[in-house]
Amino acid sequence: MPSQKSILRLVSFFSAVFWMAMLGSGYLYRFGLLHYATSDSYLFASKTLLLVFIVMIYFFYRFKIGREETFNIIDLLWNVFVTGLIATVVSLASTLLLTVLKDQEHGRNPYFLDTLYQINVGLIITFLIATFTVWKRLILYQKSRWLVRTWNTFEYALLGSAILFFTDLRIFTGVALVTTGLLAVLGIILSVNLKWVAYLNYKQKWKSILLIILIALYIGYFYIILSNYGQNHGYTPIYSVLDVITINALYIFAMIYSIFSVLVILFNLPTSSVFEQKLIEVINFQKLSQSRNAGQSEDQVFDLLLESSVSVAVANAAWLDIMDAEGVCTKTLFFKLDAKAKNEILKSIVTKGKKGIQSQVPGRGSKENRFTAEVKHDIHKSIFMIPLFIQDQQIASMALLKDVKDGFSKEMIEIIRTFINQASISIENYRLMVAAIVNERYKEELKIAKRVQDSLLPKTLCSNKDLEVSAFSKAAAEVGGDYFDTYKMDENRLALIVGDVSGKGTSAAFHMSQMKGVFQSLVQM
Repeated sequence: MPSQKSILRLVSFFSAVFWMAMLGSGYLYRFGLLHYATSDSYLFASKTLLLVFIVMIYFFYRFKIGREETFNIIDLLWNVFVTGLIATVVSLASTLLLTVLKDQEHGRNPYFLDTLYQINVGLIITFLIATFTVWKRLILYQKSRWLVRTWNTFEYALLGSAILFFTDLRIFTGVALVTTGLLAVLGIILSVNLKWVAYLNYKQKWKSILLIILIALYIGYFYIILSNYGQNHGYTPIYSVLDVITINALYIFAMIYSIFSVLVILFNLPTSSVFEQKLIEVINFQKLSQSRNAGQSEDQVFDLLLESSVSVAVANAAWLDIMDAEGVCTKTLFFKLDAKAKNEILKSIVTKGKKGIQSQVPGRGSKENRFTAEVKHDIHKSIFMIPLFIQDQQIASMALLKDVKDGFSKEMIEIIRTFINQASISIENYRLMVAAIVNERYKEELKIAKRVQDSLLPKTLCSNKDLEVSAFSKAAAEVGGDYFDTYKMDENRLALIVGDVSGKGTSAAFHMSQMKGVFQSLVQM
């Protein structure tokens, strides 16, 4: 399979070939006009090649921008700005050249004027398609099935409207105006999707405003250029590119989305600093919560994790497998799903486009247990799966589903990973707390056993006029196996026993208590 760079080179090459072919067919048509032997076939070929050139530029930016995994909004706007800047510089240079050569024969040569016009057309179309592709990425920043369908309808309508270019309709006729109006309405509906604005900080919002205003100025300038090109020199193109309804719709859509974007960003500026402060507070809260015990049980933490992840990802369905120490699933939590549907989805995961997510902890794998992938399913189209670890033990695995392809953005994944880390810490703290409670209970039991053992050892030992006996014992642990005792048999005889049971701890203490019973029984005999 060819790489993305190879595809881009191939598309760029064919774009240049079709542009030159369009220019050449225009020369032939111009030649016919000058020699009163016009042929509509050359005009038809030039129009066809123009539309093919537009499609090739669209595919170029679709591969270059539309399929990039990284998503930096400022970088996308900057790329559009640079493209517009290059087109503007070339356009101004051509205008200056026309002004300098206005009174010279070369400046009135129709082939020379056709060449300059087509250069401007090629660069302006490239800028419009680049803007269109970036606006698409921004509109589909958080996908939904309705939004994807509306966008696809808009794209197909743009493509279909290009057919009217081959008719005698002009842009200000009834059919053309209705078609342009319908496309404008679709563009307005799509332009209200500006969820990406909320993810910009204060500085990024000001940069975005500046870049979008400049892009809007480019759009207006290029429209004026194409509308009035060569009028001061008595030049009329063989056809006006503004007769293409697709181009007019792109102008309208690009301008509308630019205006909407600037207005929404301006309205969001006053809340940006507050939002960033709240974000810092959330991060600090997370750091604090990692250092304290959670008061919730494991089941409560798992329920909260699934609920929070579904909410932030706007997932249509999800499940969470809870595992034991051997990695066997013991329980599954479902959201708008059941076991049968889960098994169907697992079988329908497309492994070809599977994208592994690198773990922050080495040795935990990436593509096998944490990934995003496409799903061949009637309802669900994409899946995101990620495991939960405590130390090196996997305790659970969560899967989120959406009804659109590539439904999980990088920001979503990072937020969910934060939830996963927090949940793992909470569960680990809960287990440590339970272990600490058990340990404290065991220590209390040992203290009781120590008191019992101390009571088994005599406080005072028997003695007589010839012999005085005393003893002291301190166990290495709470309890031990040391034992001593005496028994006065008569005035002159004294029985004495001293021993140390093998081992330490409770087992030794148990045998020591047995020994006391045996001694007390035997000494009577």
